[in-house]
Amino acid sequence: MEIGKTINGVKVGEEQDFSGVAERQGMGKDQFLQLLTAQLAHQDPMNPLEDKEFIAQLAQFSMVEQSVATNKHLEMLGMSVGAVVNAQLPSLIGKEITAAGDLATVVDGQSTTLGFALEEAATDVTLRVMDQSGKEVRTITLGSRPAGQHDYQWDGLDREGKRVPEGIYQIEVSALNGQDVVESGTRLTGLVDGLDFSRGYPELMVGDLRLRPADIIEVRNGG
Repeated sequence: MEIGKTINGVKVGEEQDFSGVAERQGMGKDQFLQLLTAQLAHQDPMNPLEDKEFIAQLAQFSMVEQSVATNKHLEMLGMSVGAVVNAQLPSLIGKEITAAGDLATVVDGQSTTLGFALEEAATDVTLRVMDQSGKEVRTITLGSRPAGQHDYQWDGLDREGKRVPEGIYQIEVSALNGQDVVESGTRLTGLVDGLDFSRGYPELMVGDLRLRPADIIEVRNGG
């Protein structure tokens, strides 16, 4: 190997600082050791590496090796946790859940329960229902509501009293206490009737809605 030859962007025979090389170039421990060995074999005899420089580079190599091992352990741990969670998810089928989300479905003229939470009491609460194109189909004025969790059963009608087409709708909640905005958030309640892994991760099926297990707030017996 010639002095001055470049390996992974580092010239052999030149005094180098390997810190950050592995992170910048995705270098593994084998490539790191190859560079270090090449540097020692082709160093300038008139200007060899000092002990402290060699020890520093060995320490950097050790850090790279430990980082690789840590990543492997974390990957195995993630797979183990995922397997445990996936094994428990089928027990949710047939259960009624409440989850964070801003969607609702209308099937056979019936909608999923619209839910929202208020950080504090509000004097003016409004729900807006929009179709998948973002067009508003209904504004529901609820008036005053105390702080906490609330449910509202939408009748599946638009602002003109006509039944809306079946499908998925988005819900927005706004709340005021006098002139002050009250922090609020939407949620949905429905029966889990299936699981789907087709996207590479688990999703709970509530009608046509897909929910992440992490979004679940509450689980109750179905019916």
